[in-house]
Amino acid sequence: MSGTTGAPARPEATDWFVRLPPRRTAPVQLVAIPGAGTGCGVMAPLARRVAGELELFAASLPGRLARYAEPARTEFDPLVAELADALPGALDDTRPYVLFGYCSGALLAYGLVRELRRRAARLPARLVVVSFVPPHRVPVQPNLTGLPSAEFWEAILTHGGVPAALGEPEHRPALEPALRADYQLIADYAHVDEDTVLGLPITVVVGAGDEMLDPEVALGWSRYAGDDFTLKVVGGGHWLLGEAVDDIAHQLTCVTCHPAGQGAGPSPVGGSASGGPVC
Repeated sequence: MSGTTGAPARPEATDWFVRLPPRRTAPVQLVAIPGAGTGCGVMAPLARRVAGELELFAASLPGRLARYAEPARTEFDPLVAELADALPGALDDTRPYVLFGYCSGALLAYGLVRELRRRAARLPARLVVVSFVPPHRVPVQPNLTGLPSAEFWEAILTHGGVPAALGEPEHRPALEPALRADYQLIADYAHVDEDTVLGLPITVVVGAGDEMLDPEVALGWSRYAGDDFTLKVVGGGHWLLGEAVDDIAHQLTCVTCHPAGQGAGPSPVGGSASGGPVC
């Protein structure tokens, strides 16, 4: 796709960002980066729920879905640079955009903002991250390189690396190459403390029943936000895109009310864990 001040062209198999159905023009564009091993299609239910308020463009990474034949990337900074190269041409530059990273996609989203800042390029109006630790808390990844398939999947499922349903044997052949690459990609990430503050609003969403991410740890994202940081705790566990997509859609559409950060400031931990989500 090329840069646009109107509706983007029909997507090509090599596009880095795909405009998902129902493809309704909206006041704010939403750029969504999926989690490890998955493709842009996992964002389809979310795209339908936010239609009319957010126009969703999902990152389409090499090694999955339409780009399955391309080699999956295993080096963090070069992939971030490719995303930064492609992003301006995918969006309408007359409307603001929000960047959304889901699970390990949150780390790519952070890296993308860092790279856009370095280039003095247009930044998102807000960064929204779901179900992932702050960049300075990314754990050391297990060395899965070279493991036979059965041992690889045993390690992935033991560490909770994918939802249990995706770990079923019938899904493994299609998912494994991209998942192996993504684990190498995360292991290649090197945190740079000097680039801590991103200088834009950040909203973080975690599940009340997430056994892999404590809300107190998620508060660590606040160091990257400057003055506008919000933490939301919603019902569900770690895999919120499958367990609580309506809550995620609600939190994302809330940012259309104040995409440039005119929010009410930090929320208390557990602010929406009961009684439904609130803006």
